[in-house]
Amino acid sequence: MESNQDRLVRYLQDLHALEVSSLQMIEHPLNRDLLTAGTELFDEYCLQVKTQLAALQYQLGRLGHEPSKLKGFFNGLVGVASEWTDIAHDEADRATMACIRYYATSQTKSATYEALSAFAKMINETPVMEMAQAGQAAESARSDQLFDLIPRMAVKAIEREAGV
Repeated sequence: MESNQDRLVRYLQDLHALEVSSLQMIEHPLNRDLLTAGTELFDEYCLQVKTQLAALQYQLGRLGHEPSKLKGFFNGLVGVASEWTDIAHDEADRATMACIRYYATSQTKSATYEALSAFAKMINETPVMEMAQAGQAAESARSDQLFDLIPRMAVKAIEREAGV
């Protein structure tokens, strides 16, 4: 059976891998070119993800552990594979699909931070709980912004095709 400490470390490593994957998605040159409508939003999101990565690394280090390179590697592969699913879409639709992927990833991270917060609270690991609450709040706010961007990207796709 997994100890509470081992489970806590696993949660932290899983979240770290999710953050690494989302950073790779955000920084992918194709996505950056496609998402010109939300450039400032994505620059802010990139900074947010880097901040969350640093917080996760700090908590792992405080607990005597480090991020799992293997989990980060595999999450990165999944992120790249999901981009290939858009290959059949035209360029305008790919931007919309990329925005939807960012939204879905942000929602996943928000829920994962929420689970970590609840678990950390149960085992009286206050620093991790507070870090997780901050991460969840940031992801929740960011996912709202991303959700609002999706229809703008979809309309922009139609406008591009119509030459508007």
